[in-house]
Amino acid sequence: MPAGAGEGGATIPNGVPRTNVPPSTSTAPVVVAAGRLTAPKGFDLLLDAFALVAQQEPEWSLRIYGAGDRRSQLLEQIRHLGVKGRVRLMGMSTKLDRELPKASVFVLSSRYEGFPMVVLEAMRAGLPVLSFDCPTGPSELITHGQDGLLVPPGDVPALAGAMRRLMQQHELRQAMGAAALRKAASYDVEAIARRWEELLDDLVAAKAAGK
Repeated sequence: MPAGAGEGGATIPNGVPRTNVPPSTSTAPVVVAAGRLTAPKGFDLLLDAFALVAQQEPEWSLRIYGAGDRRSQLLEQIRHLGVKGRVRLMGMSTKLDRELPKASVFVLSSRYEGFPMVVLEAMRAGLPVLSFDCPTGPSELITHGQDGLLVPPGDVPALAGAMRRLMQQHELRQAMGAAALRKAASYDVEAIARRWEELLDDLVAAKAAGK
């Protein structure tokens, strides 16, 4: 979650550590998602959306990283939708920074969020981020049409359509992935540390001036 500070209510987000892993090349036909396998994360909606595009985009697959109490239900949904072999529940990963660049699109299908750090992790991997415009967080990080795409909350057909758009347009994926990398750079730990230093300097100066 972002940290608030100062009398004026200044908000400084968490930083994202740098990585020496090369970013995505935007060429692998893989969609990736990550989070707890719980109802708020909306992976059931993501599966429904992927099933809508799976037949038209036979080369593409979906990988979901995470663990949780909905795993068995999601496995049954995968079987019911007929996408077994195209969708894999990858379990927890302690090296997500190495797994994300193996994909070309990241999807956040949450019903609601706080400050989704996983979006920044995906951007740091050079991935365009497709997300429901749910409350709260995604729209604070994703610039629609620049480094990702936002669709109405819970709108499965819209999520499928946006996913298909990114699947079919390699140049768009590359351009959005490059923009995502630039966005993530502004959240580097070093950049966030400088913002804290600037805030503290301002507070000290204001106190010294008797404000």
